[in-house]
Amino acid sequence: MLLAGSVFFVALVTLLFAAMKDQAVDYLFASLGFTVVVVYTANVITRWILSIVPKEVVSSEGKAVLIT
Repeated sequence: MLLAGSVFFVALVTLLFAAMKDQAVDYLFASLGFTVVVVYTANVITRWILSIVPKEVVSSEGKAVLIT
């Protein structure tokens, strides 16, 4: 979680630097940073949803399974 938080911080700083400068390389890094932010947010939302779902529905691998 600490690694993900630091990656999120680096992506945020990269977005801020790209907003201050007007260069194509900065926009490339900003788009990469934005992608990291989106993936991180999706990971957090997925973990939150899996924590809400009852433990009987979630298998040991962390994937939702259908109980028959």
